Amino acid sequence: MISFFFFFFFFFFFFKNYFKR
Repeated sequence: MISFFFFFFFFFFFFKNYFKR
């Protein structure tokens, strides 16, 4: 389950950074 949470967090961070671009 931790893996899923980590993946979600990473995706959110990446999306935010990409959108901010």
